[in-house]
Amino acid sequence: DWLGALEHMKLYEAYFTPEELRRLPFWQQDARRNATWRAMTEELKSLMARGVATDSEAASILAQRWMETLEQDTGANLEFAVRMTAMLQQQKDAGDNSPISEKVRQYMYLGEAFMARKMSIYAKYLSEDQMQQLRANSRKPAPEATALYLKLQRQMDDGVPPEDPASQALAREWQHMMRQRVGDSPGLQARIDLAHDQEPELLRGTWLSAATVAYIRKAVAACGLV
Repeated sequence: DWLGALEHMKLYEAYFTPEELRRLPFWQQDARRNATWRAMTEELKSLMARGVATDSEAASILAQRWMETLEQDTGANLEFAVRMTAMLQQQKDAGDNSPISEKVRQYMYLGEAFMARKMSIYAKYLSEDQMQQLRANSRKPAPEATALYLKLQRQMDDGVPPEDPASQALAREWQHMMRQRVGDSPGLQARIDLAHDQEPELLRGTWLSAATVAYIRKAVAACGLV
């Protein structure tokens, strides 16, 4: 798990350059940060021991705090988070013991409580039919979405305008992927966009920046795909 990896500095060095490690808070020993993670872990274990449902208010609040802290401690860098996930999977495959059980990892890292909180926000903007469609597709792993998002983010970071042919090609790929995930309903996508505009919390703890989301929207619109 992420907390246990603090004890494996050499593993970090195999995945990150020295310059990147300087931008990765998780790599840096910090008593206050470690205390925060220990407290959240104990709170999580207490919820589970008491059988508190993942869609409860207590679980959703902790999930939001957990993911926002995780985002912050990876420098709000999605590429760093992806590499850390690969690093920790290697650690697990090697048989290293983890202080957080697989059950806890599923409870939080698979996002049951976190997803429940997000869904409760979307429900303010979507019909029940639309919510059923969103819930069904939100549970599907989306490594391809992460990879594509990172490509679009690099375009933006490099100063490439959304109207550039390379950005347009990525935007078409993005829109095709989104239609596969949420269906070919312009109305549903418009309501999701409205929710993102009105509810900043939907992006917090997701490593998705409002600036990159806006860039993607511009690229999609420039393709005439909206």
